[in-house]
Amino acid sequence: MKTEALIVSAGKGRRFMEGKKKQFHFLAGKPILAHTLDQFEKSSLIHSILLVVGQEDMDYCLKEIVEKWQFRKISQIVPGGKQRQDSVKMG
Repeated sequence: MKTEALIVSAGKGRRFMEGKKKQFHFLAGKPILAHTLDQFEKSSLIHSILLVVGQEDMDYCLKEIVEKWQFRKISQIVPGGKQRQDSVKMG
């Protein structure tokens, strides 16, 4: 059986107040989202990852997260919805 992880990271980060979305803020030298993806990338239980991000962040995520940090298990990057439940549904 193959297991695909669904990572929903389409939030706007309005409460974070750092000038950029929380998932793209650097922590210990890399974006918070990259720390999350690392854990799934390393897991032998996860075969692929479907990543949900804001429509406006899809290119940035591909270039600055997936390609830059060399994540190989990302099967697809899809746009999120207005609310979290919409983003989960999109995934």
